[in-house]
Amino acid sequence: MTAATVMFLGAIGGLGVLVMALGFRRKPPKDEEQTRLKKFRAKGSRAEARKALADRALQLVLAAALGLGGWYATGWPVGGLLGAMAGYMGPLMLQAPRKRQAVTDEIEAYSQWAEQVRDLVGASGSLFEAVCLSAENAPAKLRPAVVNMTALARTVGLPPALDWFAAEMRSPFADRLVLGMKIAWDSGARVTEAFESTARGMRNEVEMRRRNEVANSRAWTQVTAILFVTIIAVGFMFVFNRGFFDPFGSTIGQVVLLAVGVLIFGNVFWVLKLSESGVPIRLLSVDEEQGVDSSPLAAGAQDS
Repeated sequence: MTAATVMFLGAIGGLGVLVMALGFRRKPPKDEEQTRLKKFRAKGSRAEARKALADRALQLVLAAALGLGGWYATGWPVGGLLGAMAGYMGPLMLQAPRKRQAVTDEIEAYSQWAEQVRDLVGASGSLFEAVCLSAENAPAKLRPAVVNMTALARTVGLPPALDWFAAEMRSPFADRLVLGMKIAWDSGARVTEAFESTARGMRNEVEMRRRNEVANSRAWTQVTAILFVTIIAVGFMFVFNRGFFDPFGSTIGQVVLLAVGVLIFGNVFWVLKLSESGVPIRLLSVDEEQGVDSSPLAAGAQDS
């Protein structure tokens, strides 16, 4: 038997041993995959819950402080009530412009990421490789979620990771991209044209929202200026000419003061609602009451 034959037979034997070892290796059960996905999902939910709790706590603390301060300074129950209303709505007024800008920035981020994936798909021809390569250069607003999604995709596959991404972001714009990617993954079709139309639509929406924001900013500036001048004027009159407010100490005066306060804060609340940035309905939904197992994420993990 020649040396070449011995080497060939040895290679075949080693390959057989390797195949047997891989066959006997324990595969991670689906429960472990779901547990891993739940951990990723729970981490984002806890962060979001903490932020919402902090915002609500700030409103309640300001409402309590200004309510007690108004009652102590005036001795009027309605004064305390108006102070509490001011403390509760103050953060909403300050956050409203930032929230509108955040929606616009979010759409622009998804548009940029769609363009990146489109270019990478055109260069590599593989959606999986394009998504993984786009993680490090994704827009900063989406980068942490995209990095986590690619880590999951290498473990449980791209479709379950895309489901996790849609459930994590809770955004109709993320749903658009996820649905496009999943359809392309299942059908094997080219996604360059689909991503091009999606990115172009988002770009047009960004431009429209920026034009609307100019009009909203003008109205918001006027409302803020009127409220600021009113508060300053009333404060100066209360300090230097307190006798002017004596009629408001009576029962009828308290009713009139309450009516004026309700009109002012009602108009502010109405302007807040009018200035909110409308977002489209979600194309993918998550049953929060049933948890992650009943979401598209769990269904994708079971299919894999």
